[in-house]
Amino acid sequence: MRKIQGGIFGYYTHAAVWLAIAMLESGRSDDGIELLRLINTAQKYADGLGAIYRGEPYALAGDVSANDECPGRAGWTQYTGGAGGYYTAVLRHLLGLCPHGDRMEIKPSIPSSWNGFDLSICIRKTGLTIRARRGNPGLEVDGIPSDVVLLDGGQHKVTVMF
Repeated sequence: MRKIQGGIFGYYTHAAVWLAIAMLESGRSDDGIELLRLINTAQKYADGLGAIYRGEPYALAGDVSANDECPGRAGWTQYTGGAGGYYTAVLRHLLGLCPHGDRMEIKPSIPSSWNGFDLSICIRKTGLTIRARRGNPGLEVDGIPSDVVLLDGGQHKVTVMF
């Protein structure tokens, strides 16, 4: 990743996503979320960089140019590998959803500015309403203390304290 001008960065998305994952996994959540924010296409448009970026606002580019002739311009905009990595970085490494067969652990690695998050998601045909908050570590599934969330096809309310 190379800063070129006025907050515009040139990068290869796969590498940037892997760096964000490494930051999240090593306890550098604030740095990891900042990197995810920087490569987020919607954020580029929100920051007024759409005319420079020139990529579709709904697709994550495979790379962003650092070339002096077109700094900050999206490349490989219909290349989905980076988007899949980004999705994994957010769900698995930021929010901490770690499915293992018919069970799932939840180990958030969120930035210090977040007190928690709420999420509704369906994983392996199991509907989960998750509320994660900072506090005394623990996990409850449907009001009962547990070590893991069973992915059993049911509907569950999950509370995670971390």
